[in-house]
Amino acid sequence: RPYRVDFPAVAAGPVTVEFSSLSTFQRLGIGGRGDESFTLNACEMASPDALTTVELQVSPNSFQVERTTQYDDGQWTVRLSGQRLGRDTSTAQLLVMRSGGGLSRPQTINAEAADLPSLLRENPREANTYLRPLLASLGQEHLFAPDVRVAWQVMAADHWPADPAVAAEVATLLPDLDAPDYHRRDAALARLVAMDRPGAAVLRQLERAGLSAEQDLTIDRALAPFAPLARGEATRLRTDRRFLIDCLCSDDEPTRAAAFRELLQLVGRVDLRYEPAAPTAARLTDVRKLRDELVPGPITRPR
Repeated sequence: RPYRVDFPAVAAGPVTVEFSSLSTFQRLGIGGRGDESFTLNACEMASPDALTTVELQVSPNSFQVERTTQYDDGQWTVRLSGQRLGRDTSTAQLLVMRSGGGLSRPQTINAEAADLPSLLRENPREANTYLRPLLASLGQEHLFAPDVRVAWQVMAADHWPADPAVAAEVATLLPDLDAPDYHRRDAALARLVAMDRPGAAVLRQLERAGLSAEQDLTIDRALAPFAPLARGEATRLRTDRRFLIDCLCSDDEPTRAAAFRELLQLVGRVDLRYEPAAPTAARLTDVRKLRDELVPGPITRPR
């Protein structure tokens, strides 16, 4: 059954939450994983002619969050949904629907991607205009934090120097990248990949003159996960204030620290308040203040 809760950050009106237990089919092992689902419903009247409802549904393999504002003469809906299709596949969708309110015809925006980070990265204008206010109202704006590997690609040149010890280990693997036995080549590649960012920092600065085509190709394969963006896009994002501020929400402290140094340099100020090692709540409070001060705000309410 639904429970009434006090959640003013979501809505000034009634807010209810409900946990749904397993269906009969799930108890018999039919129809997927046996976990509970969660539903939140909220509503408020921000003005006498506008009723806003927010619904959040989360189940083991899917989620959906939707905000709808109904007016006397129209409606505005923003919906974000995601679904796990398999062990390694998923999908995410942003759907915006507007009607009435002086529009000559209904308007629809439909953006889809393989996952939420890709959806945000590939549709920045729509995400910032429509989705950011919705997630912020739920206290989930940190979901805009870029993938760590995207942030690494954008800022690696100055903030992740090559470690001499890692460079020495990489040097011992280079001969194996050209070994006649493919088992040795595969093992060397696996070790390079396992080095993660420290290894990638060495490889991206490696002088490749004199390496064989096989070695060169294998190094590119090892670096591929750390370069998901086109080079031009990575260069552009390094001077994008909104991107750098989103990086401040990352779960990865080195990424937060690098992004804050970049932001200070970009805006030419030293008085900005943010501590990369601070507790999460304090950091997110400072991030909201930085965003309000340094970037134009997105639309916060339909109309």
